[in-house]
Amino acid sequence: MEPLPAARALVASAFPDALAAFLGGTVLSSRRTATSDLDILVLVPGPPAPYRDTIRYGDWLVELFVHTEASLRHYFGKDRDRRHPTMPTIAARGVVLTDPGGIAATIAAEAGALLEAGPAELSEDERTQWRYGLSSLIDDLVGATEQAELVYIGNEVFSVAAQLYLLDHRHWPGTGKWLGRQLVDAAPAMHARLLAAHRSVICTGDIEPLRQVALEILDRAGGWLQEGYRAYGEVPAG
Repeated sequence: MEPLPAARALVASAFPDALAAFLGGTVLSSRRTATSDLDILVLVPGPPAPYRDTIRYGDWLVELFVHTEASLRHYFGKDRDRRHPTMPTIAARGVVLTDPGGIAATIAAEAGALLEAGPAELSEDERTQWRYGLSSLIDDLVGATEQAELVYIGNEVFSVAAQLYLLDHRHWPGTGKWLGRQLVDAAPAMHARLLAAHRSVICTGDIEPLRQVALEILDRAGGWLQEGYRAYGEVPAG
């Protein structure tokens, strides 16, 4: 069964009291693959929501995100604060499956406004942490003498540099495949440079292209930081 009919049938059978539901994710795009799943956001009147459930429905693996209106707005805020807008993306960019409560348009508009605003600018402490982390990784990259280590360190430099670039330009970051997708959508030229530089490390052991592009990203974010970095921990209560 195709994604939309499958998602609608699942919601109708499993959530007869649904106020609204959305289908989002890769499955509706040209990036759909043989292992794409159904990301379904369902709004229900009350408990046991909120919860997340992974199930099998026919041939589809399904990620269910079940919320009340109040819990969804709470998680909109959590996603905004952690700069990983999973729920807003499904609501704003997904397809409405059902809307008997007449709330889908309002929810989608709120989610769209959140996405359009972009992530919050990095605080000074956050920026310092990112600078220190990337500086340390570049140092490790330069000092690595084993090809196996270069693979692991190169992966980390690529990931941290890409995330810092996106955050520093007020674009939403991501993890895994979504990091690459966010970067190629926001900055295709930078994506191409980072990808080629990462490939150079993995395939030939040449670190210089990745070191250079990571340093450029680091410089824009405030520059190299190792000596002089200090981070305060939490003081336990009582």
